[in-house]
Amino acid sequence: MGFLSRLLGGGPRDLLADLAEDYRAEAMQAAKKIAPTRPHPRAPDEPPANLLAGGVAAVMDRGRDALKGLVARGNDRSRGGKQRQRDLNA
Repeated sequence: MGFLSRLLGGGPRDLLADLAEDYRAEAMQAAKKIAPTRPHPRAPDEPPANLLAGGVAAVMDRGRDALKGLVARGNDRSRGGKQRQRDLNA
């Protein structure tokens, strides 16, 4: 249902509910961008230590993910390229 049809067809409660839902969705996307990508069971649970540890963990996790992605791409090129060429020649 489009925004204009919601505005014209639904009441103010429906419109406010939709706006609140959109706001929550945007907030969740923003939280996912700054959250760690792996579990850290020994991280503190209470503020402000959890905010500091979570930020550091998120940076380290993203760095680890980036390095693993580069290594995986390098392995695919070195092994997969030769294997693919052998398959094509066979």
